[in-house]
Amino acid sequence: MPCSPPPPPPPRAAGGGGRGGEGPSPPRPVCGERGPGGEGQRQFWCEVEACQYEITPGPAKRMRWGVWESPAYDGLIARGHDDLLISAALCTIVDKLEHPGDAVGAAVDIPDALQEIDRAGW
Repeated sequence: MPCSPPPPPPPRAAGGGGRGGEGPSPPRPVCGERGPGGEGQRQFWCEVEACQYEITPGPAKRMRWGVWESPAYDGLIARGHDDLLISAALCTIVDKLEHPGDAVGAAVDIPDALQEIDRAGW
């Protein structure tokens, strides 16, 4: 069963919209075609289109998902990869985590090892 991409956003009112009044987002590239979003965005949407999932039988009903086709490169898309798709999924999880911001940083002052070499006469 393929994973399907999210539906396109509703049309925005004339004069822009969204954050800061920017215009509508450019359309996402179709898998395998060059588009305004660049190579990374094209690769990501191809991974989304190729995504598959299955739910295992039994009481746990675990879900497995990813791109299961054999790896291949056609000069435009690295097929059979799900690197960007997995990264996006992990980012959504990290975004939901609490980040308390109580980390303490420290710097260790050490002498410059190259300073002594620079003073040496050659």
